[in-house]
Amino acid sequence: MKLVLGCSYTIKGKKQKSWHDVLFDEPYKVFAKAGVDNNWIARTGLHVIKDYDSVFVMFTGIDRISVAMPQDCIDKDYYYSFPIGYDTGSYGDVNLVQSGGPAGSWNDQYFGPARNVFKTVYNTDRKNYFSQLNMYHVVMFLNFLKAQHIPFKYTFIYDITKTYHEQSLGKCTDYLNMLDRTHYIPVTPYEFALKNNGFQKDGFHLTPECQTAWALEVKKYL
Repeated sequence: MKLVLGCSYTIKGKKQKSWHDVLFDEPYKVFAKAGVDNNWIARTGLHVIKDYDSVFVMFTGIDRISVAMPQDCIDKDYYYSFPIGYDTGSYGDVNLVQSGGPAGSWNDQYFGPARNVFKTVYNTDRKNYFSQLNMYHVVMFLNFLKAQHIPFKYTFIYDITKTYHEQSLGKCTDYLNMLDRTHYIPVTPYEFALKNNGFQKDGFHLTPECQTAWALEVKKYL
């Protein structure tokens, strides 16, 4: 069975359900949550990989971060706080409190211990911090899959070499040359929607029709 990993672009639900069945011919299971960072995606993949024989992963925005907390020390009222392995299981004891980006829900919905970390980090002048932090998890997870001879394909929700004003879509400044390009899918959904006027009303997620068209294009690379 194929393991599918990602953020809200990958959730199989009422608004984001179109592309999975178009893209995959084999059985699959999705581990994806809205607002998660690449730390959660990589850790969840590592946590559950033993039950799967291939992987499709869509990494998320580079400006998203998280703070790792023990599962019994979390603020249960804050939605954007997920244990690795959530929500299909089995859950891990590492719970990642998510920022969702500099303008994420943590600004007005979260008052736990990670809040001060988010406030400090998003006021930094260090231009490479987010890229170095996120790309570490991306590179390590992909290298693990390659070392274990697990078939995989990967992409990002957007072109990480470009600059956007969208609050979670940071530009990659580090470790780009460490990515294994032989498994990379160059058709990123955000740019596909920009080109084809395919965004939902939120201006960020793809419409069902655009998801389907994107999946048909990506299928050429599987």
